[in-house]
Amino acid sequence: MRVFKAALGAAVFIGIFIVLPRLALERVPPEYLMAFQPIQNILTILAALGLALAVFFAAKALTTKGNPVNLIASVGMELAGFCVFLFLVGLGDPMSFGRVEKAIPIGGAPPVTLLLDLRVFVWLLAGVLALKVMVTILGFFQARSKAQTN
Repeated sequence: MRVFKAALGAAVFIGIFIVLPRLALERVPPEYLMAFQPIQNILTILAALGLALAVFFAAKALTTKGNPVNLIASVGMELAGFCVFLFLVGLGDPMSFGRVEKAIPIGGAPPVTLLLDLRVFVWLLAGVLALKVMVTILGFFQARSKAQTN
């Protein structure tokens, strides 16, 4: 049952982050893609995040809570989830950390600048991430001590 859960979860992550974006890109007319030059970079980042989430999920599903591999996979999933959030908030640039400034060309007029500043949400989620990692580590040590007493 664990193997089935791990394979199914990994397949879902691969489908959402790798297959689905590529299929969606095939349906977009080429003239619309010219405005978004770094689309291949965005798809590569999405694919890497999806692959990391799939591997971490499979490792977490195949191991017990007191196993160090489970701890690494759990923390890795939290970090990869945070990177996905940064990717979405940064509109394809995870290194912007929530502050995005994009120039949008409109015909012959000067470009309009879009400014999104969501750094507050990034810092809040970073705090939540730190708390989740601490809870995961504490759960690991609790499971280890429980396994040693039995």
